[in-house]
Formats: sequence, structure tokens, C-alpha cells
Amino acid sequence: MKLPLRKLVNGSPQLSNIAYKQGLPCKLSYALAKNIKKIESELQIYNSEREKIIEKYCVKDEDGKLKLNKDNTYDIKEE
Repeated sequence: MKLPLRKLVNGSPQLSNIAYKQGLPCKLSYALAKNIKKIESELQIYNSEREKIIEKYCVKDEDGKLKLNKDNTYDIKEE
């Protein structure tokens, strides 16, 4: 089954919460652990590429820190 990255990013914390609950059958717990490991490796790649894009296109303040808007989103450079 293929999932878009958005669903992986949004669903990963809930999946981890389910996996760490006690009382799950061993087979289900094992399957969840394997899937979580795969998802985490995909999310590491996603986050590293996301950080590169943010560094390249976002506005920085005088100290070199990324500038955030009032709604906690990044300012994008005008080209």
C-alpha cells in the first residue's frame, strides 16, 4: 500500500501511541514495530530535504535565524 508523505507525517505519532500500548497481540505488535521503523526512515529523508528547502528559500533575521510569521509559518524570500 502506498501512502502520501502527508499521511505519514500526520499519522506517525498516532501509530507510535498505538504500538506502545500494552496488551496488543504479539503478531500485531511486531507488525506495527516493523512498519514504524520503515516510516521513521522515510520521515528522516523527508525532514532532511525539508530542512534544505527551508534554509534555501526562507527569510532569515540579522542573527541568521529563520524568521517566523505570526501564525508560526516561515517567511519566503521574494525572487
